[in-house]
Amino acid sequence: MLSFTTLTNTRSRAVMERFGMQQDPKTFKHPDLDPDHERAEHCLYRLKKADWSKQNF
Repeated sequence: MLSFTTLTNTRSRAVMERFGMQQDPKTFKHPDLDPDHERAEHCLYRLKKADWSKQNF
């Protein structure tokens, strides 16, 4: 499972972390935004399928 959001979207990042997702160490510029846009920098979170099946929601 993959998910991404802006670096400043702390609420979305908190949800991803509650699901057990891990943030990639590198960030990236969203290709649909101007590179200088204040929300261009994004972070990527990942969760392996095996780890997802261990979740108890």
